[in-house]
Amino acid sequence: MNCPNCGAKINQSESFCGSCGAKLSDQIQENKFIVEKDLTGKMNKNAIYSIICSVICLFIFWWLSFAGISLGVQALKQIKETKEKGKILAYIGIILGGISIVLYFSGSILN
Repeated sequence: MNCPNCGAKINQSESFCGSCGAKLSDQIQENKFIVEKDLTGKMNKNAIYSIICSVICLFIFWWLSFAGISLGVQALKQIKETKEKGKILAYIGIILGGISIVLYFSGSILN
């Protein structure tokens, strides 16, 4: 890490720059925030399961689409609270699950 004031190399654990004496605690706090932000960027597992269930239901088991929709809704709630990634996967899982149900029932009515 470099000092934001003079550019000298410093350790992250130091509070002041050894070269110019600038206070570094604000810079260290910013680095901790960046690390915490990176940790919350993981993918939400329910979003992944939602899209898997919904894709499978399009080809094999139509009733599995209810699980895909349910997992997608749960994923969206969790993503809102935890700031995880996977919002698009959750939406796709919900949409594919809905399409599967519509296709199944429209096929049943037409037959």
